[in-house]
Amino acid sequence: ILFSHPSPLCPRDMILELSKSEIAAKIAAEHGMKKSEISQILDTLAKVGTEEVRNAGKFKVPGLVILKQAARKEKHARLFSSDSGRWVPAQPRRMVTTAQLVSSFKKSIRLRSR
Repeated sequence: ILFSHPSPLCPRDMILELSKSEIAAKIAAEHGMKKSEISQILDTLAKVGTEEVRNAGKFKVPGLVILKQAARKEKHARLFSSDSGRWVPAQPRRMVTTAQLVSSFKKSIRLRSR
């Protein structure tokens, strides 16, 4: 998880990133479970999310994020500039995965940063 939002506690040039084991340790301490159990749960969540995005094209982690698969249209070959005559090669149609934060999560971040 990567946090890079501007706030008085976290300057813009400083990025805080939690590793999987740090996330598992925090959740385990909160709920009185073993860190290894939480790590397995996170692995399962990633596996289920991957399958759902692949099959249904969408996966939602309630209260956090929505993962969607979207098609990007093809780009045709064209001249880079009329002076140089260089061609930009065509790019085929492709599928990309996008992540959108859930609005309740966005609101909670905004409230904390004020």
